[in-house]
Amino acid sequence: MCLYSEKPMNESGKPRDKLAIVLMAIMFGMWGIHDFFLGRKEAGIVKLMMTACVVIAIVVLLGSDWDWMGAFYAAAFGWGLLALWAIADAIRIAKDRTEGAWK
Repeated sequence: MCLYSEKPMNESGKPRDKLAIVLMAIMFGMWGIHDFFLGRKEAGIVKLMMTACVVIAIVVLLGSDWDWMGAFYAAAFGWGLLALWAIADAIRIAKDRTEGAWK
């Protein structure tokens, strides 16, 4: 399914694929894919950078003398925060509470 269609808006001025955007936020929200799709580049870049920092922290902790629990805590904390942010975004999109996203 192509999310970029010839006529992205319906009669009410909202994107046709609102459900697709909510699903993107749930499945790929940690990487900010839905933010880029909605035109919120800054939020998407912040999420990509946070994900990269979590991955780097896990690699560093696994490569050092730390045991695997340090890497587990870094992953649980970092990806937990990103997952909560993605779920909050999905709820805001579903309830039309995004400022300027539906222009």
